[in-house]
Amino acid sequence: PRDGSLSEKKMAENPSDGVQKSMPAKKFINDSADVVEEMVQGMLLSGRGLVRVGDLHVVARADVALISQTQVVLISGGGSGHEPA
Repeated sequence: PRDGSLSEKKMAENPSDGVQKSMPAKKFINDSADVVEEMVQGMLLSGRGLVRVGDLHVVARADVALISQTQVVLISGGGSGHEPA
């Protein structure tokens, strides 16, 4: 737990108690095998009116049935190559 007395960087550079301190994380990815599922869950938790389509890694607007009657619905995604291998 952080107590705010020293920054993480200072604690890592100057361990006065002889105990090696951990460095701050350099990635926002917990495990590359879970990155897509965690991204989908994060989008759903954002509170932007999104719903998951079945058990797929597909997210859609919650009001898609209503708006598709009067507007063009755009589907985009997949294969962009921006996630870790």
